[in-house]
Amino acid sequence: MQKRSWLSLGLFFSACCSLHATVLTGVGGSNNDPVPQDHGSFVQDTPNIALNWSPTGGGNNSRNQWEQYNSWPLGGDGGQVYQIDSSDTYSEHLITFTPQGGFDVRLNSLDLNVWGGGGATAVNWTVTGSVSGELGSGTFNTADGAAVTHNINITGNSTEALTLSLLQTSGLDSYLALDNLNFSQLPTGSVVYTAPANGAVEVPLSTSLQWNIATGKQIAGYYVYLGTTPAELVRLNSTMLSKQTASYAVALESDNTYYWQIEQAMFTDPNGTSGIIHPAGDPNNYLADTWHFATVRSRVIFDDAYPQNILVAAGDEASFTAPAQDPLGGTIIYQWYFDADPTTPEGAVALTNGSKYTGCDTASLTVKNAQLSDQGSYYCSGLNASTFTQNSASASLIIKRKLAHWSLDAASYVNSYYQDLSGNNNTAAVNGTPTFAAGLVDGDQNVGNAVNNGAVYFTTISGTASAGAFNPSADTDMFTVSCWVNRQHIINDVLYNVIAAKRDGWSSGS
Repeated sequence: MQKRSWLSLGLFFSACCSLHATVLTGVGGSNNDPVPQDHGSFVQDTPNIALNWSPTGGGNNSRNQWEQYNSWPLGGDGGQVYQIDSSDTYSEHLITFTPQGGFDVRLNSLDLNVWGGGGATAVNWTVTGSVSGELGSGTFNTADGAAVTHNINITGNSTEALTLSLLQTSGLDSYLALDNLNFSQLPTGSVVYTAPANGAVEVPLSTSLQWNIATGKQIAGYYVYLGTTPAELVRLNSTMLSKQTASYAVALESDNTYYWQIEQAMFTDPNGTSGIIHPAGDPNNYLADTWHFATVRSRVIFDDAYPQNILVAAGDEASFTAPAQDPLGGTIIYQWYFDADPTTPEGAVALTNGSKYTGCDTASLTVKNAQLSDQGSYYCSGLNASTFTQNSASASLIIKRKLAHWSLDAASYVNSYYQDLSGNNNTAAVNGTPTFAAGLVDGDQNVGNAVNNGAVYFTTISGTASAGAFNPSADTDMFTVSCWVNRQHIINDVLYNVIAAKRDGWSSGS
């Protein structure tokens, strides 16, 4: 396992400070009552922001307004949501966020929640600043019967108000709701990151974190946080950086994704005249955004699309390939592994060339005379001059075989089940009581050889059966059915004409 050298320098872990973010999850009033026009204004985590919901103010179930709802499917906090209601096909719904002097508004994210049966829904959104004009727009798409988080991540400029506009363009109106509306307040003149760019890749190890210095008079200085996950950031500086500082040198390692963030230390006096500063981690301080970047690659790079799953008949050959590149331009040492049960840890074994396998030390592996015992997961490792081993994705070898065999005769009908003669114990529960008639024994195709009670005869659902959770296409998305059927005449042109089906339930005509 690669060591994190920057974690060995006596650095400081911290849960850090308040995000100064509010997440609105519902009003809690009666269903279909209007949302209060100032709902969510000046609350604890954003005490300097006023909200205005529009349109609203009508009576209970008065359409074309924001409405409260308390038992919405998939809605958080007891099903409370903000219903986007409309008597027209669709109508625009607005929320305006107005900060008090000295603060800016940041719109972070929201959930759109579509009631099952409302259809897939598209919502056009726009964020407009009272000074800046349009700051962002797009379309949020949410599947039927789903709640989806949509990120916005837009900050207003110089204490301007932001207006969020939502206009549904598809799906059933009155089946759409807003949930988990997430917004923040930041001091005006906060730091603005400049490098590395958010989401940058192949970042050199000599890179420093850089930003434009804060201009807000209530901001005293900075604490810098860095980590390899957004949830676990490490405070790098034990003492506050000066407000005029615009960069910070960090020790980076290759093949990593890093996340970084600045905590802005605040004066206790908002005018910045007291000289008393809140310490690191104090909830009165403010966090800037979290950015991330990936450093240069040194380990072997495998193509994520390989190896691919293989389906073969018993006795055939199976070949896997795992294309790879060496960023250092040297030689790659390959090694293939087999795991008969990838659900258990430490089960993979290294393969060696011989009568069963060839290519175990190359980018392509061949499994000879594949049998059921060879079914499992295969992957390749690559080692280069970086001295770190990198693994490819894994792929499955699947052997074509009989998964279930129901003879559907009296001999295999036991205790209301058709027995599975394949040995895989996939019994099928019989509906009602079956009636048996003359039919062919397994493998015989001569109708003249029919034997008594060799087949099931049905004109109703009695005699049909369900195999329950058995899924013949679980590994391959494919399956084949073979059977002997003597269809004598149609009693009903809709019901009970299905021979075999893979489905979750029974319905007429399906």
